[in-house]
Amino acid sequence: MYNLDFIYPYAGITSLPPEIDRARLFNVSFDIDTGDIKLYILDKSERFAHKVSKTGISRQYSGADPEYGADPRRLNAFLGEQFDYRQITIDAVEGDTYYVYMEEGKGPEYQRFVTSYCQRFNISVEQLLNKVSRINNRSYSNLEQCSSARAISMLRIPLDATESKVYAQPFLYGDGFPLNQRTEEFLLQLFSCNTTQLQSKLRHVWVVTEMTTDRTLLVTQYHDLLHKT
Repeated sequence: MYNLDFIYPYAGITSLPPEIDRARLFNVSFDIDTGDIKLYILDKSERFAHKVSKTGISRQYSGADPEYGADPRRLNAFLGEQFDYRQITIDAVEGDTYYVYMEEGKGPEYQRFVTSYCQRFNISVEQLLNKVSRINNRSYSNLEQCSSARAISMLRIPLDATESKVYAQPFLYGDGFPLNQRTEEFLLQLFSCNTTQLQSKLRHVWVVTEMTTDRTLLVTQYHDLLHKT
């Protein structure tokens, strides 16, 4: 899937602890303006991913992990509401940061969760819609449209910080996202492909933006490594 001979030198990683299998690289996060990256390497147990960056190595656990996974009570307390996590799913947990999967959410529960999220981070629903429209490269005027189009793939909700992120999958559910030259050149090397082949490689790529800045990331996924079908 990935050109490992390219990505590890690009990241400045010359060695890894023996328990980390470099071939199990699952996600690559790329800042489209600065070129900064983070690598997420899936552990053999599939309970967590090693998050590798210039600042060190941490673990991002599956939300369903029995020991280090999600505690919905913490998220409910943070948002000030009680939610049904059968539709809105806590996908992953990294310390005090919760990654909430939104694609299956719908109806009043979806709108209630997003509204509480906006209130907690002191942003308006209109501001969120503007962000979601930008990373999906199409316009959304209300949360019902977002839900129907799966325009919000995931929300990154830190319980100990003021900055949040919203994720979308415009290559899977929409018309894609315009890539600048820096990003396209990086992806061509990451996937070791030509421009004609690149589009098929982007199917499961997230476009991510911070809520209070214009910082935008692409997060690739080696989908078949975890999802066998």
